[in-house]
Amino acid sequence: MADIAALWQSSSRKEVMDLLQTIWPALDHASRNKLSHAIVTGSPDHLLAQVDVNERVSSRDRRIYDRIIVLERVDSPPLTDVLINELARICSVYPEWRAMPGNGRISAFGQKHVSGLTRGTALLI
Repeated sequence: MADIAALWQSSSRKEVMDLLQTIWPALDHASRNKLSHAIVTGSPDHLLAQVDVNERVSSRDRRIYDRIIVLERVDSPPLTDVLINELARICSVYPEWRAMPGNGRISAFGQKHVSGLTRGTALLI
């Protein structure tokens, strides 16, 4: 895994999720464990620099959660123990988080005009 930061780039999120689903079944046990550890480590700090300091932990956790859910939806092989434990931790901290039905990984972006300001909202569909 030469460039682990690529796993977390927002600009390639859909491609990363597609790639994770494609390669997970093809990886051997050692490679799945290596990828699992890279996922639970989370995104590098420099990729969260634009996120409010008070929201960085939840943002990192959400990114981890999304990637684990993508792998969970692959029928075989099952999640590694590392991913199962991290998913359980995240679900206990954020019980309100739910995975989107279906593939739930295609992003859409909408804009809303409010009092002279335009605000963007990212949605999962």
